[in-house]
Amino acid sequence: MIPHWQTHLTELGMRVTTRNGAPCARGSTGADPAWIDLSHFSIVAFEGADAKSFLQGYLTCDMDALTPTNALIGALCNLQGRVVADVVAAECDHRVLLWTHASIAQDFFAALRKYLVFSKSKATLLDWVALGQLHETPVHAPWTTMPEADGLRIALPGAQARSLLLLPLSAAVELTRSEGVIDATSWDVIDIEARWAHVTHATTASFLPQMLGYTALGAVSFSKGCYLGQEVVARAEHRGAVKRQLSVATWHGATIPDSGEPILDGDGQRRATLIMAAGDPDQGVALIVAPSDFPGRGSTAAGVTIEVR
Repeated sequence: MIPHWQTHLTELGMRVTTRNGAPCARGSTGADPAWIDLSHFSIVAFEGADAKSFLQGYLTCDMDALTPTNALIGALCNLQGRVVADVVAAECDHRVLLWTHASIAQDFFAALRKYLVFSKSKATLLDWVALGQLHETPVHAPWTTMPEADGLRIALPGAQARSLLLLPLSAAVELTRSEGVIDATSWDVIDIEARWAHVTHATTASFLPQMLGYTALGAVSFSKGCYLGQEVVARAEHRGAVKRQLSVATWHGATIPDSGEPILDGDGQRRATLIMAAGDPDQGVALIVAPSDFPGRGSTAAGVTIEVR
């Protein structure tokens, strides 16, 4: 989390803690907060003549489809086809912005930067802030982008109409000072219900895109040509070699389980992996990756019960 943003949130009365390897805020400010704090995500900017073509060779999405008015969902895989990070890609002021989980942003940044010596582009980890906003009705079709407060707004999918704002620090401070901010619990629930799994430090380089449901979300192009890990991903898709899949589950317990926690069966054997969870202090919803013969119910080492819906 950007130090000045953390100070700002603390001054507003929020509690800054760490969850899933990234700092995040808890609580809310004001009677009816307008904004959702998403500072457990970071923003990497790529700029230069070859920025889009460079990323075309590394991300699963087709960067040729990226325009100033249309964002993309995608992922970075390693050579083994395992997802290193999931991203939202958007254009802003002739730069490509990639939004990814803060726990892996530095590693993601470093992994791509070493290849930039062969490209006419550069990468920067921005001191920008991500905010979410919920709407009564959709403002635009999902993935539509539009300028906002020196940054941009991206309409996102989900059962609840919502949008993601990527903003310079000063703009984010001004908005939240006057209109209030709340933590990301409700936002995470919407992501889980939409089966949008975010990769963290605990789950990076562990799963094929298909295991995380990314093909169903449109995050993987099978027609764009080569990218890092493409042969493995395509082989798994066309040969039906994917043995594990994403499922929505409920959880009950004393604490919210963390990303990457093993899910054990009645004999104490690891049968699945928790990807993300959200909800109240003692119950909520989760995304898990499990094999087809998963019994449908298990628990974490801390005694949190997980049950597939």
